[in-house]
Amino acid sequence: KKLKIGIITHNFPNSEKDRQNAGVFVYDLARVLNKKADIVVFSVGTKNETKKIGGIKTYFFEFRDRLGNLKIHHPHHLVKFTQFFLKAKKALHQFFDENSDLDFIISMWAFPAGDFANYLYKKGYTKNIILIRFCEDTRSIPGAICEDLRSARITWLFAGACGAIRE
Repeated sequence: KKLKIGIITHNFPNSEKDRQNAGVFVYDLARVLNKKADIVVFSVGTKNETKKIGGIKTYFFEFRDRLGNLKIHHPHHLVKFTQFFLKAKKALHQFFDENSDLDFIISMWAFPAGDFANYLYKKGYTKNIILIRFCEDTRSIPGAICEDLRSARITWLFAGACGAIRE
């Protein structure tokens, strides 16, 4: 039996030809893994849809604002930020209901994907999570979220110019 791996990210290309998107790295990783395992992806998109991209089943939930442009101290942005998490949590339930046989989850970046993976862990959906964290990743997120992630049984990987290093 092939492993079934879920990848959770906040940025994934909308098509095989979308090479402008910052999620290209995640797409390339998913394509390589898809040669030996069944891969499914959960990501933010411009509409709620499930589609195959390069043979990879991808679940998008709708959120049209660019997450990186939202400032937590701005009241209007705080509302949008809250909407983002409410939409994501609802979509995560559908994703996991349709993929309850995942062997493990790869979470790309500590925030927001790490928070999503931690949510699935706390709900008892999965016990096997690999969190890939990049050099600047946790400097901009609240310390409580990092501590919450560290308390779960999550394998942390740090990626940078030197490759992946286990914490």
